[in-house]
Amino acid sequence: MKNQSASERLKLLIIEKEAQHIEEDKMLKEHFHAVYDSLKPINLIKNTLSEAITSPDIRNNLFNAAIGFGTGYIAKKLIIKRPDGLIENIEGNMLQLLVAAKVTDNADEIRSVIKTIFYKLTNWRRVHAENETT
Repeated sequence: MKNQSASERLKLLIIEKEAQHIEEDKMLKEHFHAVYDSLKPINLIKNTLSEAITSPDIRNNLFNAAIGFGTGYIAKKLIIKRPDGLIENIEGNMLQLLVAAKVTDNADEIRSVIKTIFYKLTNWRRVHAENETT
């Protein structure tokens, strides 16, 4: 009788191990497919862009660069309206790059000055509106 219960326990252990093996095999295949999908070039690009967009440092640097290039372009258009020749065109491009570099390097200071000016203007309007009502 003891032999029979030992053999029954052995059969149950074998069945358990086979079920565990099937489950681990299934999980391994799922993991393989997930890794395979993540290594596709389009998914690598999507993940990289997603990380770049969600990263506050990169987003801040891109914003600063965009403001710098925009300001440089505006400065070029304001100072050199229509470049007549090659020299004026080169001068305009150099001016644009110089302004863009300065604005990008000092973007945090420029942003704080703009915030201060905006705060003073809105505060002045509020105080001025309060004085008119009294």
